[in-house]
Formats: sequence, C-alpha cells, structure tokens
Amino acid sequence: MSYMPGVCTFCGTGCGHYLKVNGTSVQGVFPSRVHPVSKGRLCVRGWNIHELLGTHERITKPYVRDAGEVSYKDAVAKLVSALSSYKPEEIAFYASPRSSNEDNFALMKLARLIFKTNNISIQAESGHRNSLDVLYAGTGFAGMLGSLEDIRKAEVLIVAGMDITTQNPIIGSELHYAARSGSLLITIDSRMTKIAKLSKKFINIKPGTMRQVFDAIAYYIDKQQWGSTKPTHYEEYKKYLATVPFDSIEKETGVLPGEIAFVAERLAKAKSAMVFFTSGISGLSYDAIASIFNAFVLADKIGKEGCGVNPIAGINNLQGSFDMGCAPDLLTGFQSINDTAAKKKFEKAWGQELPTFKGKTVEQL
Repeated sequence: MSYMPGVCTFCGTGCGHYLKVNGTSVQGVFPSRVHPVSKGRLCVRGWNIHELLGTHERITKPYVRDAGEVSYKDAVAKLVSALSSYKPEEIAFYASPRSSNEDNFALMKLARLIFKTNNISIQAESGHRNSLDVLYAGTGFAGMLGSLEDIRKAEVLIVAGMDITTQNPIIGSELHYAARSGSLLITIDSRMTKIAKLSKKFINIKPGTMRQVFDAIAYYIDKQQWGSTKPTHYEEYKKYLATVPFDSIEKETGVLPGEIAFVAERLAKAKSAMVFFTSGISGLSYDAIASIFNAFVLADKIGKEGCGVNPIAGINNLQGSFDMGCAPDLLTGFQSINDTAAKKKFEKAWGQELPTFKGKTVEQL
C-alpha cells in the first residue's frame, strides 16, 4: 500500500491530494494538508475522483466502430488507411482539456507534422479563449493574473457572473474565509447564487449586461481620477468611456448609478482587489472580459500582490491545452502560428515545415 501525491483532475482549481494505491488499484483519495491552494480540503468531486479510474465504463483499449476491440497496431493501421485519402484541410483533431500537457503536446505535433493540418482544437475552447486573448493583448501573458494563494490578502473580492461555490468549491471556500476575515466580497450576477447570498454586496444585473456594468465602473473610476495607470490607447478608450450612459445605466442594466459608484470607489481605493469570472464554454464574451480588465487597469489593480483578473476554468487542464498549442492559430507557449519568427523557430527545432493554411476552431469544425 502506498500514497501517491497528485493534483485533482476535475476542475481547474488544482487541489492537491494523495491517491491510496494497492498494486494496480487506486482505492481511495486523501487531501494534501500542505498544498498551497486546497490546504487540506477536497470538494465532494475531489473525494471521489479516484472512482473514475476503476469504473467499468472506462475504455482501456482501442476500439473500431462495428469491429469492436482491436490491438493498438491494428488501430493505428486502420487510422492511417482511413485518413490517407484525405487532404490536410479535411482532417481535424480534437484535443481533450482533461489530457496532460505531454499528451496534448504530442497530439499537436501529430496533427501538424504527420498529417500537416492546422485543424486542431479543444472541445471546450469557446469562452476560455476569450479570456486568454484579452489578457494576452493587455499584458503579454495568456493566463490568470492573480494567485489563488493571494485571495486572503485581497481587500476587495468581486465574483462576476459565476456560481463559484458550485463550479469551483475550494475557491469559493477561500472567498468565504476572506469575507469572514474582513475582505469586502461583492457579487455581480443576474442570479441569486449561493456566493451572492454570502456577499457583503450583491449587484443584481440584467442578463447579458456584464460589459455595460464594468464599462460604467471604469467610467466612474476615470471620471474621479482615482487611478494612475492608463490602458494602452487611453485617449481612444477615453472617447469610448464618454459614450457610457452612466446616469441612465439603470435602464440598461437594472443597476442604480449609486451602486456602480459604490463598487467603483471600493475597487479603486482598496490596496488590493481581485475579480473572478467563469471561463470555458459558458464564459463571458470578449468585450465583457475586456471591460473587466480595463476597469482593473484604471483602478491600479494589475501586477500587485493580492490583485488579479482571474478567469476560472471548470475543466482541469483547459489552460494547459492552450499552452501546448492545441488551437488552429497557436503554437506552444501561446505563440501565433502567423508569427514568422516563432514559426521558423519551431520548424528549425522539428526539422520540418509547418502547414500554412488557416485552421478551423471547434465551432467552425
């Protein structure tokens, strides 16, 4: 009997655990007390994650439709034979956001080097890509800007459009702890979620108006000149903010101007603040995420301890799948395949030319 350390493979929180292993059988799971994120806790899914390994529904050998179980050698031969008559543009690969970085990196190389196709995508890429594109455009880093370890250090915590206690319970638990310890917890949502009930301030918005709400928050911060940091192309952005109908914002969003001003002032005047919003297929639009990011830039809450704009994934390796280049326009490290220098670097390392045609996303496929 042994206990093997690992990371929970359900959501994107990344809780630490130990698997109880007896020979080839995993018989239980226990939390890691020293893990910086989970701190000795697991949610109900984490406590039962090992059951997936032993379920009779798990496929452990290759299968061919109508033919049933086959050997790996026969499966590979069948695959090569079936795909050999197709052009690269007609072949596509789906990467799994639950696979390891190593497996997805290998799949990306298989698609581009062997089958010469850029049609490689992630099954659940829709919303998370919006988050990464916004953060990369604003900071040059395609990932959450805060640390989950800093939640308890933040004076203001905002949950935007996310039922976080259900989707990522351990992060929700950290928010509860911080709120009980004095942090101001604000929920902005169209639903009365559990986290909304536990918040000091609940901003109930009309569905689909998250962008307008954060535009109004950014407008008020800029008007009061509370922040010293300005976004890129600030003058152009300032013209956009001038079009925000702050005084009549209630008609569009259901939120009183006074409530917007309350959030804006607390965000701008706090020493530290973090925002959390859902990512993945049910995530916010690109424009809504950009509005959140810009509001935090104006409030000087980027790149400091206890601060951060944090898209939270509901699938364990959604972020890593993009990091490995499992997207039609990306190479490993979120480098664009249209970047000539980056493309040549990979071609030199791999000794082959990469495909040049424009690949398709999961929606296009």
